[in-house]
Amino acid sequence: MMIIMLAGGGSAFYESFGVPAWLGSLIMAIAVLVTLTMGFDKILVALGSVTPALIIIVMIIAAVNMTNPSVPLSEVGTYTDITKTPTGIWWLEAITYSGIVLAMAFSILSIVGAQSSFKVAKRGGLFGGIILLVLMLLMNGGLLSQINVTSTAELPTLVLAREIHPILALALTIVMLLIIYNTAVGMLYPFLSRFWTPYSRKYKIALVVSVVAGYFLSLVGFVDLVNFFYPILGYLGIAIAVLLTVVWVWSKVTGKRVQKPKTAVKETHI
Repeated sequence: MMIIMLAGGGSAFYESFGVPAWLGSLIMAIAVLVTLTMGFDKILVALGSVTPALIIIVMIIAAVNMTNPSVPLSEVGTYTDITKTPTGIWWLEAITYSGIVLAMAFSILSIVGAQSSFKVAKRGGLFGGIILLVLMLLMNGGLLSQINVTSTAELPTLVLAREIHPILALALTIVMLLIIYNTAVGMLYPFLSRFWTPYSRKYKIALVVSVVAGYFLSLVGFVDLVNFFYPILGYLGIAIAVLLTVVWVWSKVTGKRVQKPKTAVKETHI
């Protein structure tokens, strides 16, 4: 996932500032490398501070475009081609996308949840899911209302923002870069902390190797990486959902709650 985020960062830099994609990805890789040598609490603060700005901007973009659509809802189908998707079945693609969201969130939520009480983790999952659902509905509504433009864009949300006002596009670019950065950090840290003690010598060596390898792989291109990896992540997410459902049913039937896994994150960093 980090590889896709680095490629996405390169695309965002290119679309917004004309910076070569390879340089944009390099800047993003350096930012990830520097951040992951710091405490994990700083990562969580960064994640929380960006989200409100994203919500506000998404609401503005969605509201403006949904109230001024360039394509009637009845004609949206003429601009889409379901055969370009991996399965060609719309409802299966919807389930797969849900799997992608779960697969992306699972690694970092497993760490955050392990450090929270059951009550806090439960509320966080509920409220976070509701917020994500509302944002997805708003954003997809905005994309569909201008699908004659967004269907061919690499970063369609940015295109919509630019058509409203350049300042809004700049604000969205900054937020997008921060979100991409946070996602890359949030995906790589759990992986590294599973195998090495955070901030140890071996951890830092693995971090450097992972970021360097991820950067060179990101040069393949954002769209190509998304088309290849997203279906795989979707199926992985579906498998995780099935497993979590089985565990939840088992805990209800037996009356036993699954114990929290021990995390490698040092307490001094939380």
